[in-house]
Formats: sequence, structure tokens, C-alpha cells
Amino acid sequence: SIDCEEIICDITHALRSIPFISFLTIAYLKEIKDITIGKIVYGAFEAKDDKNRTPILDLTSFSAVLDWMIGVRDFIKFGNAGLLSELLKKSNDRAYREDFPFKPKKLKNFSDRITEFSNSVNLLRPIEALNLADKIDKELLQVEKEIENLNLKPVTGIMEKIREISKIAYSGEELDPKMLGRQLELIKYQMNSGLYLQAVEFLREWIINYLILALDYEKNNWLSRDVRETVEKTLGASIKKKSGEDYHETILMERFEALALIEEITKTWSTVSTIRNDLAHCGMNENRIKANKIRKIAEELIEIADNIIKSL
Repeated sequence: SIDCEEIICDITHALRSIPFISFLTIAYLKEIKDITIGKIVYGAFEAKDDKNRTPILDLTSFSAVLDWMIGVRDFIKFGNAGLLSELLKKSNDRAYREDFPFKPKKLKNFSDRITEFSNSVNLLRPIEALNLADKIDKELLQVEKEIENLNLKPVTGIMEKIREISKIAYSGEELDPKMLGRQLELIKYQMNSGLYLQAVEFLREWIINYLILALDYEKNNWLSRDVRETVEKTLGASIKKKSGEDYHETILMERFEALALIEEITKTWSTVSTIRNDLAHCGMNENRIKANKIRKIAEELIEIADNIIKSL
């Protein structure tokens, strides 16, 4: 077995297509076996000096580019910062361990930052996620320069894709239309990352945030449990009133019923609540919703939310 081994690959005598196959083999082994590539070297016979010495070229970084591509892809597409964080830390540690002329100052903190962002997205900490996205966006240029100075210039082009999260970047905790828009972008990011449960859970809270702004109600206290419960009760009372059931009037009923998009809002709230409860209870009921249908409904609800937010 070659699990947990460090491999040094010498492609000096690899003719024609063999170097290409070698790199594919290396990528394959890294994927299915727990191996580390120590070095990929090539002896350049044609470049001998006047003392008949052959230079050994270190090609290891070409293999590393593939790792960086996968790491950035996992981070952007799936919200998984594991591999990218590890690569950043290893690059930082190597520079100091091998006493590189250039010593990075940002890589380790940036590594921790993207891990924290990933955890915030997965564990439904949207305020943290938005603030961290803002810090990541502001620090990225300096991080790219440090990576380039570590002789990993091809990686900087890959890292540029991280700027895609700038659309969810927000600094602070003030609830305003901009923050609400960034929250909706975060919900879309969760959906695109396959985090459907998180997206549905957050969409329910997003509707409350929207109404706090739309009704001009205690927006400076938007995180207060009492404020949020009042909005929830207003939604519930409005739905019961429409269906002819008994309901309790709230201080927001008159303002809520004056909203132009009341039908879309109440319908979205009812659907989100149904899906959210089904997900929270793991479908342990006789009328559980099929997984593919949940995803389809969630996508439709986000389209409605896109229309709702335009009314602010």
C-alpha cells in the first residue's frame, strides 16, 4: 500500500506523452490515496554547464496548481474551505520553515478567515458570514501578491475567483436595504452550494427582516426576539384572517395589510414555513415532501423574494 506515503517523482526519462500521463497519475493517487507529493523533478541534460553539471528542475508547483484549483472550486461552489485553508497554511509554513527570502504576513490569517466564513455559512450565522465576506474581499489582493511572491503566480488567477463572494460582502450589523440584498445573495449562495436546508431556514428569517424594513418597525432593534415575534404573529394573524379563522390583532396589522405585495409575502411565508418544518423534523410525517420538490420550491421562492425586495 502507498497510503500515507511521500512520493518523489522523477520524470527525466519520461518521453513523449509520459510526462502528461505522470501528472494525471499523480492527481489520481492524491485523490484516492493518502499521499503527499514531496517533489516532481526533471533533469535537464541539454542545459549542462561547462563543468558537465546537469541542473535539476523542480516542477512540484505544477502539481500544486491542480490542488489550488480544486480548493478554490470547493470553496466557491460548495462552501467548503477545507482544502484551500490547508494550502494557504502549508504555503505560509513552508516559507518560514525553508527560510524563503519573502515571508508572507497575511496567508495564515486569511486561511482562518475563509474557514470561519465557511463555518458561518454552513451553521447559519448570516451576519458573521456577510462581515467575513467583506474582510475576505478586502484582503484578497494582498493575499494574491503574497502567493505570487512565493513562486505560485499561476495560482493568483485561480484565487481571483474568490471575488465572487463580494456580492454577499457587508460590514456591520445595521439592517438596511443593502444588507437585506446581501442576505438574499447569501441565500442564493447556499442554494448553489447545495445547502438547501440552510437556505430555506434563512429565507424564513429573511422575510421577517424584509417586513421590519417595509413596515418601518423597530429596525434599530431588528435582532430583538420581541420585535421578530411581533412580525411573525402579524403574518400568522393575517393568514388566519384571510381564511376566516379566529385571530389576534397586532399593532402591525393595519400597516401590513396596506402593503402592495401582501399576497406574495403571505404565500411565501406559508410555503417557507411548511418546508422549514418538514426539514426540521427530517420528513418524519405521513405527508413529507420529496427532496427534489423541496429544491424546486425553494428555487421558486427565491425568485419571488427577488421580486419582493424590489418594493423597498
